[in-house]
Amino acid sequence: MVSSSNQSNHSRANSASAAVTPNPPDQRMRSRILSAAGSLWGQIEASMSGLLFGGAILLVTYTVLVRYLSPGNAPLYTDEITVYMVMWAVLSGCAGVTRNRQHVRTDLLLHIIPSSLQFYCELAANLAGTGFALFLAWYGGLVAYEAWDFGDVSPTNLRFPLWIYYSALPVAAALMAVGHLQVAITLWRTRPKADRSEGRARGSEA
Repeated sequence: MVSSSNQSNHSRANSASAAVTPNPPDQRMRSRILSAAGSLWGQIEASMSGLLFGGAILLVTYTVLVRYLSPGNAPLYTDEITVYMVMWAVLSGCAGVTRNRQHVRTDLLLHIIPSSLQFYCELAANLAGTGFALFLAWYGGLVAYEAWDFGDVSPTNLRFPLWIYYSALPVAAALMAVGHLQVAITLWRTRPKADRSEGRARGSEA
């Protein structure tokens, strides 16, 4: 009688754990979808940055040739447009560099501290980067909004709206914040096994 009740309780526990635990094929499908979406977004960022850089190079080449062959017909606005294009190209590529962990960073401390602390330093650095990027996005958004609200334009004959130029910072900062957050989540999911087992032991004790 006791054994049958134990078996029934055990079967209930197994059914409850099966209901809570996600299906592995669903997890694999979800990870594939997220990976494909991230790869597509990275290609979009790289393509936009490459097109802007390529357009700036072509514009500079055209300006140099015209000034050399016919100085009187040299355009006056190409230098200004080149600055805008290069700025957007550089900042639009920052998110992908952050997400792929290819940015310049001082990792001397990571080689000095014990390996057990490297994970926490990496996690803290990415969380701090997320906060700083969000601050840049907020402050840069205020600057771009003020330029749009006051109708600020460039002092040249082009009269280019400056809010478009200023918007490069908040857009890039927001994407960098997402990149730092993605790296932090990946680090947490792939944290050392010792930390995982310790967390599970604490949960079982509670």
